[in-house]
Amino acid sequence: MREFKADWERLKGEFAVEKYRNARGVIRRRRVEERNFRASDWKFSWRREAERFQLVFDAFCHRWDCMGWKGTGRCC
Repeated sequence: MREFKADWERLKGEFAVEKYRNARGVIRRRRVEERNFRASDWKFSWRREAERFQLVFDAFCHRWDCMGWKGTGRCC
């Protein structure tokens, strides 16, 4: 749990996570398709901050096995 919190704090230190919440206060990772198929929005681009955030957030969710982040401070 300590590593999880440290990772989340590091992510918040790098990005203004509030910008990426939806109307319900949730940040969602991109959908992971079966058998390595990828959705059309699945690409690697480091140009814009929003793209960088999504890539890093997807990796965070993958590591901690969560689908997103609720505004209350927990994985969902």
